[in-house]
Amino acid sequence: MKVALRHVKMSGIFEKSLESIGSLLSPLGTNVGLKHMLERCVTSRTKREEEWMIRDCLRLVKAKLSEPSSKPSTVIKCLAFSIFSELSGYKAEFAYIHAVKLAQNGSLAEKKMGYLACAFLLRECDSLAVLLVNTILRDLTSKNIYVVAMALCASCHVFPHDQVTVLLPVLEEKLKHPSDYIRSKAVIVLHHFYRVFPQLCLQYVTSVKVMVGDKDPGVVAHVLQFLFVVAEDLPDVVMDIMPALVQIQNQILDGKLPLEYAYRGLHAPWMQISIIRLLRYLQEPGLDIYMLIQKTLQNVKLQIENAIGAAMVCECITTLVYHKVGDEMLASALLCVVDLMASPNSNLRYAGLSLLEIVLQQYKLPLSTAQQDVVLTSFCHPDEAMKRRTLSLLCTVAEAHNAETVCTQVVDYVCDQCSHNPHLQHDLISRAVALTDKFPNSQTHWHIAALIRVLPLARDKQAKAIQRRIQLMLLAVLKRKTFVQNYCGVKKVGQKMLTLLFT
Repeated sequence: MKVALRHVKMSGIFEKSLESIGSLLSPLGTNVGLKHMLERCVTSRTKREEEWMIRDCLRLVKAKLSEPSSKPSTVIKCLAFSIFSELSGYKAEFAYIHAVKLAQNGSLAEKKMGYLACAFLLRECDSLAVLLVNTILRDLTSKNIYVVAMALCASCHVFPHDQVTVLLPVLEEKLKHPSDYIRSKAVIVLHHFYRVFPQLCLQYVTSVKVMVGDKDPGVVAHVLQFLFVVAEDLPDVVMDIMPALVQIQNQILDGKLPLEYAYRGLHAPWMQISIIRLLRYLQEPGLDIYMLIQKTLQNVKLQIENAIGAAMVCECITTLVYHKVGDEMLASALLCVVDLMASPNSNLRYAGLSLLEIVLQQYKLPLSTAQQDVVLTSFCHPDEAMKRRTLSLLCTVAEAHNAETVCTQVVDYVCDQCSHNPHLQHDLISRAVALTDKFPNSQTHWHIAALIRVLPLARDKQAKAIQRRIQLMLLAVLKRKTFVQNYCGVKKVGQKMLTLLFT
């Protein structure tokens, strides 16, 4: 019986394979042939069948590529299947050289496919990537902007790292190209190489800074992204362009950009976010900066229910908190936080709670009644992420009168929900321990009881640290005569507990 079933199964695979090979040979240079090949490989029932199918198709593709009379359209179909096989985990090294040749000598459409295949198949360290260096440098001098754009994109993926110094001066020239399409591509490529080789690209930062005043808003948007990355390492680099950033932000808020940059009722929101982030690098921001942020918040208030609007609110308030503005200026901004916290959207509500925690960590502000209600209802939210964020916020705003309650809630959550999440468990236990350190009570000794309860939940170094805290606290309590007089027999029990803790 088993032999018969195996025979039926193998015959089915054989028939399917023959059908696949038939579609491959009829003919490969057509979209139908390529489609059938891909369909047969994707619909394989087992891993072994898939491997057999792809390897057999690769043998046929290799034979087709080796024919001297193969048309470029056929080569493109073969490269497409080679990319598919590489992404599926099956090597197709024989196709690499054909991808390079197509990028070197093909027409515009063929060159596009050649560069695409090289980006998928080659790595910077491959020996064949060296053959593309001269091709890319030649195409960068082309009068066809699409050829230049393809060469710029390909350089990010296949240009050898030891040849980057040859490419960077050419990129600097493209920053001044008459086409805004090429200028934006050049900024993107320079941004890429700055992340990989920051020291080599530092000398070109000044050339990019000048482009803040570019006439095309799309180019300016890419320049802002590049400068934000540079400012993370060298904050002083962006100091001299702050007036230009303020001017750009005012132009955006006044609606002077083309309509194509509008999104969800906001003008160029991603550019605004980049500018607001860059404003954090000001050492002593003036009143004009604060008024600009307030103007941005007023502009976005009607769109706060959109995710991008909420993101802009978060960036504005984070910048205000970073510069430690006064309470009066922050008060109006907090109205947006209340709107986020009251949103029916869980993601926006989570963002509002996170934002409120950032504010309260910097400012000792009492929670309003509306904020307290939202925080308490968030703790009953079915989303576990919302509960964790609420616990974190409660720990931040805890006071002496409610520290015990908050600590109990944290420990309860650790006991019930964190057994399979050691990172979260460690974090919440640390917060609970911090509460016991900040708000100890010599009358009720709740902080000792909380530490004893949390001790079995901690691990390794954290458990030893908690154990040591309990030891020191109990020793301090046992030394007080009033404690012994008021609680008969407690000293004996305490000594027994100390013995257990010390062992």
